[in-house]
Amino acid sequence: MNQHTEREIYHSNVPPGATSMKAVYILYLIGVFLSAGLLTLLGVLIAFINKDTYRQTSLMMDHYRYAIRSFWYSILWTILGVVLVFTVIGALLGWLLMLFSWVWFVYRSIKGLCYLLDGRRLYF
Repeated sequence: MNQHTEREIYHSNVPPGATSMKAVYILYLIGVFLSAGLLTLLGVLIAFINKDTYRQTSLMMDHYRYAIRSFWYSILWTILGVVLVFTVIGALLGWLLMLFSWVWFVYRSIKGLCYLLDGRRLYF
């Protein structure tokens, strides 16, 4: 009788590309909290490099697309917030928009990591 440990079963079900995708999400989270976004740049670079490699796996393609879109939308909202900060009318709105962008990016990174660890696809 062949008995498998829980760890062996998990590792046999890990899709190709899941390890690098975990690294992307972890770099996103560390980058937001500790490196003023520099590690986030490394995370999106890894995602861009690997996204074509795992195109045949729809699960991983969803995660790579999700991570890359999260990065670019966060950058867009942050830049818009910075521009608004320097206007008299939108100063408060600019700070709120930058805060929203930060919270939204952290939320999407955590959500993506949780879905990846559960082996679930992301619908966006």
